[in-house]
Amino acid sequence: MKFHSRAFLSIALPLGLAAFAGLAEAEASKLAKDWQSVYDHVRASLVSLYNADIQDANESPTTVGLAAYFDYYNFSRIPAQTRASGWLEVSLAPSPLRVSAHRFDPRLSEGQRPKGSLLLLHGYFDHSGNMVDLASRLCAQGYALLLCDLPGHGFSDGPFAAIDNFSSYGKTVAACVAYMQDRMPAPAFGIGHSTGASALMEYQFQGGEGLKALVFFGPLVRIRAWPWVKLGTGLAGVFGYAPSRGPSACRNPAYRELLSQDWLGRDRVSPAWMQALFSWNRGFSQAPRSDIPLLIFQGRDDRTVDWKWNIAAISARFPAARTVYLPQGGHLLPNELDQEVYDVVGEITSYLGEHTLEPSSFVP
Repeated sequence: MKFHSRAFLSIALPLGLAAFAGLAEAEASKLAKDWQSVYDHVRASLVSLYNADIQDANESPTTVGLAAYFDYYNFSRIPAQTRASGWLEVSLAPSPLRVSAHRFDPRLSEGQRPKGSLLLLHGYFDHSGNMVDLASRLCAQGYALLLCDLPGHGFSDGPFAAIDNFSSYGKTVAACVAYMQDRMPAPAFGIGHSTGASALMEYQFQGGEGLKALVFFGPLVRIRAWPWVKLGTGLAGVFGYAPSRGPSACRNPAYRELLSQDWLGRDRVSPAWMQALFSWNRGFSQAPRSDIPLLIFQGRDDRTVDWKWNIAAISARFPAARTVYLPQGGHLLPNELDQEVYDVVGEITSYLGEHTLEPSSFVP
């Protein structure tokens, strides 16, 4: 992990001054020494999401580590009535792993019901905190949300930013969908950015049937300059191709600032992850076709993925896909919505509404 003194001070000082409910001053002082302590505390405090307390979203999280994380990444922007955080178990061989997840339920007036539930999946290097802006806009439209950290990201199990096989991403989605079907309002939809979109595709390839429709932002199949990426990875062993993580890759100045101090994010590609991506690509054209409705937002100024090749390849596997091209959009589209002329959120809510069995009573 990487830690920044400026980021540390921005949270360590408030933690030193604030009195968190049920936490002794000595414990708070110890926890505020560095971000590693926050990370370790959150990991240790999470319980199964099935057993996690449903908390008033206006109240601070009951554990100091989670409170620090929520405060730093501004989760309070999400206009939720209640929330819960915990882990979900992903069935993998030889042993299962746990992924961290956060549930948010929208504010409802008497007689209203949610429009459905959305699974939001971040991109490579990122975590749930990077999806807060999009999450806040969608929750305001009446959707319940489940934000999940992919394996090797955020507070989830696994080597940092690494994975052995993309099938693990598909099984992670399956664990999330199982929770949504059991505990959250129907219908369930999936929204993924970059590698998050890859995870949702893999879930469909594995025969997943729990999602009603999908929305992708800058989906990943191949990285830009693919032949050179493969050559560089093979020659160097450790390949630092990571343009999407650079602050200049986003049109939103506030998000660029966050990226420059994102202590929970990653900034170097894992060779194991690259090999898993190569392997996934080799079988992509032979993967089962899926008729699930799919809406894709693709920036024409995306310099991270090979988007022209990707859109064609995805459309061949998902014949119902429709793509909206954003002329000025880069790769980090979920955090460029204020800079985008096109009404992305309006398009999403309209699209998902077309695939909802019953009309919702929710009015923003």
